[in-house]
Amino acid sequence: MREMLLLQTACVNPAETASTARPEYKNLLAQIKSGEPGMHITCPHCGHRATIRTSKAITKVTREGFCQCTNLACGHTFVAVTEVVRTISPSAVPDPLIASQLQQSQRAIEIRERDAAGSAAAG
Repeated sequence: MREMLLLQTACVNPAETASTARPEYKNLLAQIKSGEPGMHITCPHCGHRATIRTSKAITKVTREGFCQCTNLACGHTFVAVTEVVRTISPSAVPDPLIASQLQQSQRAIEIRERDAAGSAAAG
């Protein structure tokens, strides 16, 4: 069921199997079949892989992820924040509020970079 959902989400013909799926989805399909959780982050203490065990939405563009280091000797558990900060390819069904928020965010980055470049040149 999870493989079928992934194939449909990835706009791949559902009749395709992992062996005939497009190359960009083969690794993802293999990971799903392995039963290993999908998203990982690096532990800030020991550098080993940490698994995001669960998450909750803070806003439409921000999530808090509850993470656990896979290094048993470390055992660190922590919270990480994931945020959508800019658009690479626009949505075919954009939410006007989110599109506006992402444009403002990108504009703020450009202004900060311009100001930083101006201060460095003046100093």
